[in-house]
Amino acid sequence: MSFAVWILLLPMHPKLPRLFEERGFLRARIADRRKVLAGHGEAIARLSAAGDSVCSVTRWVKEHLFALGLVGGVVMLVLRPKRLPRAFRVGKRAFGLWRIGKKLISRLSFLRLFAG
Repeated sequence: MSFAVWILLLPMHPKLPRLFEERGFLRARIADRRKVLAGHGEAIARLSAAGDSVCSVTRWVKEHLFALGLVGGVVMLVLRPKRLPRAFRVGKRAFGLWRIGKKLISRLSFLRLFAG
């Protein structure tokens, strides 16, 4: 007699049908939870895609900073040519702030080496 037939001839434990029923309920709950988690995964993927696009835009701005400043200056001159001295003052202040920011970033990155 084979093993499968031998198992079928054994008397069934009285709690076995209830265990199978609970197992079915648990499997249904697990399937529902998987659907909910898949929905969360889609939201996280959309958020991650938005973050990637922001990073690519900031990278592009860093690479083309001079051109953007030049375009901004030309637009300012075209729209208000009387304010040329003010544009130079604003540009000088922006350049000073940019230099201070670069120094701060370099010093903070230097401190990160010691933070471990």
